Amino acid sequence: MRSVMKEESETYDEWVERFLAANPEPTEELIQRAHETRDVEEYCDILSVLFERGSREVFEVAERYTRSKVAAERALGAVVLGQLGWGA
Repeated sequence: MRSVMKEESETYDEWVERFLAANPEPTEELIQRAHETRDVEEYCDILSVLFERGSREVFEVAERYTRSKVAAERALGAVVLGQLGWGA
């Protein structure tokens, strides 16, 4: 996960574009990493990428996680779903 600091001269949309380009990992891999990590900063960075993507794929993977037999996976799916579309 690569953190990308916003430059003073760029717009929020420009920063989002750079942030997403710097973090091209597949959605499934990112959600799995979020589930496995014990590092709070990495967890938040991963969620930021997922929230900014806001794609149908993110929705579908998160929704699938809400149907897991593992409570922590269900909770993660709910967190992701709860933030999709928030900034739109």
